[in-house]
Amino acid sequence: AEALPADPGTPVNLEATNIVLLASTNVLVQFESLTNRSYTVAYSDDLSTNLLMALPPVLSRAKWVQWIDYGPPATLTAPVNTTSRFYRIYLNP
Repeated sequence: AEALPADPGTPVNLEATNIVLLASTNVLVQFESLTNRSYTVAYSDDLSTNLLMALPPVLSRAKWVQWIDYGPPATLTAPVNTTSRFYRIYLNP
């Protein structure tokens, strides 16, 4: 994971996003997408720190993307190891 660039891309409307805590304690993030486009998932453990990018970017193969946050290597820590987790999705240029 690394810090978001100054202009990370276009934020996606998060009203259609589902964030689900799975029985495995991983977090499923689902969002509507454009086919064959790349998205960056940004996250933060609290709202007072800068957003970090989960790497690599996600490539959409359909109308919906389901991404699971389970910690390294995509994110620095697993969501179960934090008290909260916030997400934002960016459509890459």
